[in-house]
This record gives sequence, structure tokens and C-alpha cells, in this order.
Amino acid sequence: MRGRRLPLVSCLAALGLLSAAAQAGQPAGADPGQATPDATITFRGRNAAVGVGFSWGEASVEYQGKTYPVRVDGFVLGGLGGGAMQGAGQIFGLSTIDDLGGDYTALVAGAQLHRGAGTLVMRNDKGVRVVMDTTMSGVKLGVGPRRTPLAVGEGG
Repeated sequence: MRGRRLPLVSCLAALGLLSAAAQAGQPAGADPGQATPDATITFRGRNAAVGVGFSWGEASVEYQGKTYPVRVDGFVLGGLGGGAMQGAGQIFGLSTIDDLGGDYTALVAGAQLHRGAGTLVMRNDKGVRVVMDTTMSGVKLGVGPRRTPLAVGEGG
């Protein structure tokens, strides 16, 4: 039994180091020069991966007193497993609601068994940044780039 634990412990240690490296490359939390978000977002969706993974769901964005439906689809390279995810967060750098749409990128790393939580930081080519606290359920293991297109005005 002891011999079987070593590969598992080594794998978890490597994932921890990869996660720390990935998080070091991401800006933490809200922009220090911009304490007030431009909008808020709530998200609910699912994901599945075997090497290459996909995520899908819907979000709602509160911006300037209006609520906008947002369709979320994503692509992850280097994942295994699946489950559900929900989150709530803040949006920074939003000049108009049209700036929200587009492709967002993030580098992700982690492992989860049953339930987990974390912070996801994504940025699009228009400079809009989404910082979202997430909770997840399911079994997942992965490290790699994530591409997440957001489409404003489209529901799940």
C-alpha cells in the first residue's frame, strides 16, 4: 500500500506546483487602481474533458441598471473529468456592454474531487477583465490554457 501512495503524492505535489505557477502568472483580484467594478456577473454551467475539454453555460450580467443574458462556451486543453460550476464576480474595464462579448483567456491548473472552490481571472482583447469566485462539483484534473467566448444577449 505504501508503494502505491508515492505516485499519488508525487502527482498531487506536481499539481500544486503547477497551480502555484499558473496563479503567479495571473493578476490577483480586482485592479488596485479601480476598486469599483463596472458590472457584476453570475454564472452557472458544466464542463467535461478527456485531454481536450469543453465548458458551457449561461450567465447574467448587471450593468448600468440593466440585466443582460450571456452565453458562455469554453475550451480547455489538458483536462480530465467533468462536473458543474457556478460563480459570481466582478467585471472591470467595461466601457459599453458590447465590450463584454468576445474571447477570454486564462491559464488554469488544479485538481478536484467532489467539491472545490477558487477564483477565475479572465481577460479579453478589449481589456475587459472578469474576476469570479467559483464553486465546483465533480471530479477534475488538469492544467492548461482556457479559451472562453462570451456572447451577450444569448441565453443558455
